[in-house]
Amino acid sequence: MKVEKVSCYKEWLPLEKSEFGVLAIIAEQNGFEGNLTDLCRSLSLAPQTQTRHRLKKAIEEITKNGFCECLNSEQKYCIKIIPQETEIRIDPRAIDDLKNHRYSAANVSWEVVLKVYLWSIQHRWDELTTNYQISVDLGGISEKVIGRAKKVLIEDFEVIDRNIERKRRADGEIRTIGHYITPNAWWNYKGKK
Repeated sequence: MKVEKVSCYKEWLPLEKSEFGVLAIIAEQNGFEGNLTDLCRSLSLAPQTQTRHRLKKAIEEITKNGFCECLNSEQKYCIKIIPQETEIRIDPRAIDDLKNHRYSAANVSWEVVLKVYLWSIQHRWDELTTNYQISVDLGGISEKVIGRAKKVLIEDFEVIDRNIERKRRADGEIRTIGHYITPNAWWNYKGKK
């Protein structure tokens, strides 16, 4: 059965990167059944012992904090998302496209790009914002990394627009005071590399 939309949640946005990534993959797959090596592959990670240990810890945290239900017997996990208060629905291709794309901006992970995309969908589009404000909402991701993620969403995927607001100071210097971010109504990725 083809999923028309993937349900993510605003409450996930401040989570640590590995916890957020696990939730995104579970949402994309409409649940997860398998072992930690299978989960590594779903996340496009090498299934090394250290990576599996980090994913196991992430699963324990998101389960403990009420973001998912997890049953495991021996090495097999069965994980389902627990709906949160603020749902953000996205095209099912978005997570896979973001995870597997070679980005034009260096040093930005697919998880951060997805967080910024989800943030842009749920944020008031007519509200002036800054990278600092986005950083606070996303759990303290650096402002530079937020800028890189927006660049990917604008240039590589064309799924958000950014309008910069500037103001002339008394001394004549023009300063950027923030920007408006507007997401497009559709997922626009066409396989550009």
